[in-house]
Amino acid sequence: MARRHHLASGKADLAPCRIAAVGDLHCHAATVERIRGFLAEATAQADLLLLAGDLTENGTPLEAELLASCLGEVPVPVAVVLGNHDWDPLANRANGAQREARRTVAGAAQVLDGRSVLFQSGNRTIGIAGASGCYGDLGEARYVSAFQSRLNGVPYDDFVLGELKKVVAALDEVQLADVRILLLHYAPIEGTVAGEAAHLYPVCGHRAVGSIIDRYRPHLVIHGHCHYGTAFAKSLGGVPVYNVAHQVTGGVSYFWV
Repeated sequence: MARRHHLASGKADLAPCRIAAVGDLHCHAATVERIRGFLAEATAQADLLLLAGDLTENGTPLEAELLASCLGEVPVPVAVVLGNHDWDPLANRANGAQREARRTVAGAAQVLDGRSVLFQSGNRTIGIAGASGCYGDLGEARYVSAFQSRLNGVPYDDFVLGELKKVVAALDEVQLADVRILLLHYAPIEGTVAGEAAHLYPVCGHRAVGSIIDRYRPHLVIHGHCHYGTAFAKSLGGVPVYNVAHQVTGGVSYFWV
């Protein structure tokens, strides 16, 4: 099922750019051919493909090679962020194998980690700011406290601060673009987490990213990660936020910008 959304960018008289977005493909040997067909169908109707993290199941070099083989057949530019299944320093999973896998994906797509990429569409510049984002501060205070209390010995504060800086740096780079899109893995607001179990909200995202969104006001925010969440909500400041995990949407989401 395809979800189509129109985004007002201030230049509605120009032909729109069609962006396909999806998250949480979890590519591995048993799913690669399905993903290959899925991406081919998705990009046949698109000018640009965005992948919102959890590209692979376990972040192994083999899974990255399988995904890269699929992306190599995609006829449009691809920008991605990494998810916790691809790269998670807090879980001690960002090892040598995951670094190799990351390099492999970077050979087939633009991997955004606190950086941005600009695409030209007619007379407009479309800026994609990308970062994984972070988790640990969504939901009820008792669940946030319980989650953070389990992080003894883990440099959690440094992790969060580093990821927030990446979000800011990426958004800084696209401030002059006609259309500004923020691509994340983790949720920046509670609205698109709704549907997940209450005690799992803290591992779904971080409210500080939502505050950054309201300060920078991109036209659109896209994330994944929350398989049982909600497809659409707005930040406190009214910025549209979409959860494009295919487990939520049932397929690819399209944005006309």
